Amino acid sequence: HTEGYALIMENTVYALILGILSERLGTDQSQVCEGSRLIEDIGANSLDLVIMLSEAEDRLGISITDEELLGMKTVGAAALKLAEYSGLPSGISEDFAQVGEDNEDEEKD
Repeated sequence: HTEGYALIMENTVYALILGILSERLGTDQSQVCEGSRLIEDIGANSLDLVIMLSEAEDRLGISITDEELLGMKTVGAAALKLAEYSGLPSGISEDFAQVGEDNEDEEKD
């Protein structure tokens, strides 16, 4: 367990998601990054995603739509979306956040 890393990242949505992945799936947090895909890389199935993200909603005191929930493909995207609703820091690097915004802009055009 890397407690020093957890102390740096605590109180961010990213840290919350890492904790839930570890609790629910036994995921090694050191093997997860912002770009890790929840299904393909981490091995979650759609039911796992619903349960884990519902738990995150409960812990953050927020509610998001099922469409938004199922649209979260990576750990970073989930952290950014949940942070947007909760007002807490995402814990996601600016580089990753910018790439996500660029992809959203492309979809609107």
